[in-house]
Amino acid sequence: MSRQVRERRRLLDITQAGLGAAVGVSRQAIVAIEKGGNPSLSTALAIGRTLGAPLADLFPELDRKAAEEIETISARTRSALPDDDETDNINPMTRPTA
Repeated sequence: MSRQVRERRRLLDITQAGLGAAVGVSRQAIVAIEKGGNPSLSTALAIGRTLGAPLADLFPELDRKAAEEIETISARTRSALPDDDETDNINPMTRPTA
């Protein structure tokens, strides 16, 4: 795991601190991941999106088919969520009508 994330990050000329800021974790968390630590699924997905690489390429210990399914589900979930503008006028105390 460490080699692929580090190599891709360096190829894109992104610092550990920059990658951490982009995915919402500390530089130390990126250091730990690059040393073989296991990121959370959300962090792994964010790293993949930020580095423009599939999970299976960055984290080869994942089964390729499982990694592809995770990315597909993540993409569907993101596209199904309303934009922030759409949620501004939602009153959580009201129920949708049928």
